[in-house]
Amino acid sequence: TGSLGASDHGGVTVTIESDNPSLLLVSPNATTAGTSSIQLSLADGTTNFSYFVQGVESVTGTANVIIKAAGFKDGTAAMILVQPALQISGLATSRTATSANDEFIVQIGIPGTNSISLSQVQAVRAGGNTVTANLTNSEATVAQLVTLAGAGQTATASIQPTQFQTPTTVSTGGLAFDPLAVGTTTVSGSITGFISTVNASVTVSVTN
Repeated sequence: TGSLGASDHGGVTVTIESDNPSLLLVSPNATTAGTSSIQLSLADGTTNFSYFVQGVESVTGTANVIIKAAGFKDGTAAMILVQPALQISGLATSRTATSANDEFIVQIGIPGTNSISLSQVQAVRAGGNTVTANLTNSEATVAQLVTLAGAGQTATASIQPTQFQTPTTVSTGGLAFDPLAVGTTTVSGSITGFISTVNASVTVSVTN
């Protein structure tokens, strides 16, 4: 969000721009692809406004958002772009061999301390590329992974622009863990260019 220091401006156009569009884009809302700059019209008496910043894929660094309006001093805010991370969420660590399939999700966002988990989920930017999560199961005799494509020891699921996680059900394109026999297995997730947090791998114990 941003605000002007006075409300009696007679109506003004606010320009919001990135000083490095190769790293950072700006947008008027969460569903519009970002550009190097946008303009917002504020009626007289209005001071507050909102905008979105969007990180560009496969780059890290610092870029500035600069806000300009006639009759006002410019405002600047530094934005730090970091490598994104992933985690598995919703997968139980204990199942029985006769349990129903356990649907789970892969989430993406900012890595937390020591990359144990995400400190904050963040959606793929509008206009960005679909993100593909790759999943593996370590012990074929203990369990398998299930998607719309079938069951096996590897699986993929997509995270679409404006979303921060894979679909929540297999029927909508998501993932499930299918226990088969007693034992221990590990489900691991990865995404090209992303940090795999500690919680991107989940060890599941399957009992009688």
